Amino acid sequence: MTKLFATETYKRAAAEWQDIGGAAGLLDMDAPGALAHGAIERAGRHAPLTTIYGGTSEIQRNNIAERHLGLPSSRTRR
Repeated sequence: MTKLFATETYKRAAAEWQDIGGAAGLLDMDAPGALAHGAIERAGRHAPLTTIYGGTSEIQRNNIAERHLGLPSSRTRR
């Protein structure tokens, strides 16, 4: 649950940082005028990848639903 919360929050925060920064928030570290020396742009590219590490967010949601909330499996068993 922590992994899912942290990665989804990071993804939303990175998008907000880029929105607040405007065009300067989209510049990479080598570009003049880049906010936070390009860290905002890097976070915008890196954040979506974190939702894949250790299992995708969709798989994490299924695990939480089935194992912690006791909901039935969404997969069909043969």
